[in-house]
Amino acid sequence: MTEYTSSVEINVSAKRLWTYLSDVENLPEYLPQMTAAHKTGEGTVDVTAQIDPSDVPAQEVRYEAWFTIASEGKTLTWGSEGPNHYKGQLDIDPRGEETCELTVKINSERAQPQDVQEGVEHTADGIKRSAEAKHG
Repeated sequence: MTEYTSSVEINVSAKRLWTYLSDVENLPEYLPQMTAAHKTGEGTVDVTAQIDPSDVPAQEVRYEAWFTIASEGKTLTWGSEGPNHYKGQLDIDPRGEETCELTVKINSERAQPQDVQEGVEHTADGIKRSAEAKHG
């Protein structure tokens, strides 16, 4: 399984960013492909997304995923079952009173690595834009 990573500095305190990112209902605000996300149980989330991979036509998908707090105030993990064995992680590191660094990691067996890396970079940039607009 390949890991894809992107880091970005965000002009929001680590605590505020944590509060924002750990709320599942906020996922569509910072993940452009996600159209809905709702907590369905302890650690489970129902998600709907519009995907446009390079190897198949664009489509809307709905699936159940897991979403967990791996380290309070610092690390979130998520993933879903399926052929790509997809999972991800967000790490938040304070850099000052009102600044932090966010690292997005995705692990996938998907055959289009360039698509995955671009998605990781778009996710990191989307979180930065959304968090700074809302809390910066």
